[in-house]
Amino acid sequence: MKKYIRNILLISLVANSSVCFSQDWSGNSRIRVESNQKGSELNAANRSRLGIKWSGDKWSMNMIGNYYYKFQDAAKDLNNIGTASVYEASISTSLPFGMTLSAGRMALNYGDGRIIGNDNWGNNGRTHDGFVIRYESEDFLKIDIGTDAVETDRNKDWAYIYLSREVDNLNIDGAYLIADAKNTMGIALDFNTMDSKLDLGFDYWNQTWYETANVENKDETASLMAISIDYTLNEKISVGGGMDMFSETNGGTWNASWGDYHQFN
Repeated sequence: MKKYIRNILLISLVANSSVCFSQDWSGNSRIRVESNQKGSELNAANRSRLGIKWSGDKWSMNMIGNYYYKFQDAAKDLNNIGTASVYEASISTSLPFGMTLSAGRMALNYGDGRIIGNDNWGNNGRTHDGFVIRYESEDFLKIDIGTDAVETDRNKDWAYIYLSREVDNLNIDGAYLIADAKNTMGIALDFNTMDSKLDLGFDYWNQTWYETANVENKDETASLMAISIDYTLNEKISVGGGMDMFSETNGGTWNASWGDYHQFN
């Protein structure tokens, strides 16, 4: 009898130690109605996501599935049930000196998303496979350094460093990104005033790369400058606007690369 009680206690101890973490579920679904370019028909599409997150004392795991379904395609072909994919699958752990290491497939999004964004407006979103080390100090300084983990057609040859600093009502973001043989660097300023009701934003980013077809053997460059203003009228209503300006030299054309064109005014 004592042996059975001992085994039960051991099993209980193992069970308790293995479930000593928190678990959170998340999910969202949306339906988008799109108009055909000819203007003769409408089509509706659905994107659904379901995720689960486990976290312990100094670690966390995150997994999110992505499912995209186009009603028009299903009506034409009953076997067309849409596309499913792994949107995020990553693990994070705490390191000494205020650092955190994350690895896996991640939806990276910084600042206003113009340079590094997750394209959440798109049907599938944007993720990257790699490693990210974050340093966060007590004086509101954040530094992220990321690089690719595996080389595929969708995910190769990228690395970046992103800095963010909060000073009173001013937030400063700076980044240097290498992706698809293009170098992008710049700064973004965000200023809050009038009890945080008025928000003023300014971005300047420059992009350079070398094109072998360029007979002048010069680096091609392009830049983006953006200004924005937002004012909160009350808890439910806010108004805003802005302007994005692109410039190009030596035949270069701005490429959003990792950024979200949907963020542009």
